Amino acid sequence: MSILSNSFDISIISSAAPAWFTALGTNEVTQLTNTTIQAVEPTTAMKSAWPSGTLTKYVVEAWCGAAFDTTRTAMIIFGGGHGDYAGNEIYLLELNKATPTMTRITDPSPNVGDPGTGIGAYPDGLPGSSHSYDWPVYAPNTDELIRMTSSTIYQNRTDGGDVIWRYNMAQADADKYQRALNGWSRTGTLSTAINGDNRGSVAYNSRDGLVYLLNSGTGDIGTYNPLTGAITKLADVGTLGTYVVGDISPDWSTNGFYAAQSTTGFWVIDLSNGVVGTPGFTSPGFDRDPFTYDPVNNAFWSWSGGNTLFRYDVPANPLTDTWNRTSVATNGVALPASPQGNGTYGRMRYIPGFHGLALVNDWAVNAYAVRL
Repeated sequence: MSILSNSFDISIISSAAPAWFTALGTNEVTQLTNTTIQAVEPTTAMKSAWPSGTLTKYVVEAWCGAAFDTTRTAMIIFGGGHGDYAGNEIYLLELNKATPTMTRITDPSPNVGDPGTGIGAYPDGLPGSSHSYDWPVYAPNTDELIRMTSSTIYQNRTDGGDVIWRYNMAQADADKYQRALNGWSRTGTLSTAINGDNRGSVAYNSRDGLVYLLNSGTGDIGTYNPLTGAITKLADVGTLGTYVVGDISPDWSTNGFYAAQSTTGFWVIDLSNGVVGTPGFTSPGFDRDPFTYDPVNNAFWSWSGGNTLFRYDVPANPLTDTWNRTSVATNGVALPASPQGNGTYGRMRYIPGFHGLALVNDWAVNAYAVRL
């Protein structure tokens, strides 16, 4: 079964999803057993040389988001940093299995000191731990997790904030998750063409194969080409407020649009020219809540706690027409009453192929999935 959304044929293939998902009813929530980060966190021995007081829970709790790997149907979680957590390991919530799993696919660096290189790295050359906000992104055309910028590195380091780091997911497959192996590489800095802002947003556009960067502070929007490494400034879009969270709808006009919400507003940007729209919609001022695109319904989804999802239906002209936001009640397992105090960001994502949502809200609590 498929539907036509503008000029693109979008397949609804939830019938090919695992039985645990297809057994769910519309808007039904399930909790995925044995999917806590706590169960697969680094061992005490791995953290033995770290300063005291660094806690793994801050991979989720310290202003951290996630990317979604559309090749493996998996959420990639990476974060920590500042004075919260030293670990730079990567976690993978794999959903396209008979039984979903949470896996730690890398080990953390044993030495988390400052080597003085100025690139935000640890002494072993791997990226230091940092709050991830809405900056992690998966690029399917290179099969990589890309960290476009970073906040303060662990132990309050401010170096390397605009360094681009990439993790080769194919290497993780080839190594069968032998976690000590290194799939990280460093590929330039944002400041060559566009200002990086760790509280902005990043998303991949399947229309042109580029990663779009939305800077919340200086108002730059630009692109990063995962195939060539080229960084290009698209436009100045004005100050968007802090803690921007957004996603891209690729199937409108010539190159799609970026929709995002922040502490101060709701924004829609034409990706063919960087023009900022003036949609007839007043944002409720959500703070660091998820905002993920659903191509089947041509809508964005958000959540701010409890058993209610928010659906933003895309109007005919998303830049000028009024957006409609509706509340959708879930059923089945109860969702958490509240999100993490420092935000959810990308830890709720649309699951392509399943037509559902995945949510990681707490490092010590199993993940959730919703069939839409």
